[in-house]
Amino acid sequence: LLDQRFLWVSPFFLSLGILWFMCLAGTTLTNIRTSVVNRLFLITVITILFWIINWYLSAEFKLLLPVLLPTFGYFLAASISAIRDWSAENIHKKFLKQAFSKYLAPQVVAQISSNPEKLVTGGEKRELTFLFTDLQDFTGLTESLQPGILVSLLNNYLDEVCAVVLKHEGTLDKIVGDALHVFFNAPLNQQDHAQKAVKCALALDACCEALRKKAKQENINLGVTRIGIHTGI
Repeated sequence: LLDQRFLWVSPFFLSLGILWFMCLAGTTLTNIRTSVVNRLFLITVITILFWIINWYLSAEFKLLLPVLLPTFGYFLAASISAIRDWSAENIHKKFLKQAFSKYLAPQVVAQISSNPEKLVTGGEKRELTFLFTDLQDFTGLTESLQPGILVSLLNNYLDEVCAVVLKHEGTLDKIVGDALHVFFNAPLNQQDHAQKAVKCALALDACCEALRKKAKQENINLGVTRIGIHTGI
């Protein structure tokens, strides 16, 4: 009192501005694209600095600024923003898995969902290896079998060959009747894409021969699966 050093309480609008600033800081820090550990470190540092500044202002200038409410708003905004980002990221990963799981190997889908930035949506020119299959005399087979038997046979055939393709990390481009269109080295880079395609072709041949023998035991003349491979841009 003798020194005329009275405490000065911040007015309402200044307190509201500090609260708004801390909430904005919490949201901004959460949106920074970095690891969770770095985000937590930044949030902790900002909190400590805010409390140190408030202590210094009160000790040196007798200025009392709001501390608890802005700190609470800061953590609340950061938490809500983090939950929102986590939810959006999970939805995006789920969408990617659903979109690609039928066409790509599980390990490739996992890489894409974990690192979606690897996908180039604008398109690019690159070397690919293409693999095509064709079932010999499939048209004649469709004319000789009952529809129910034919559908069951074709579904089993496609399930088996598609599983082989995905096992060898091939990308199913399309299925046209009994034929498969497959490519390697997309959407993710595969340095040994040509070798993968050859190994896939050999595995397909063995799989289809096994299916032919099984079909023959049921008096069904399943044709040979012809396979073509080409590498180019």
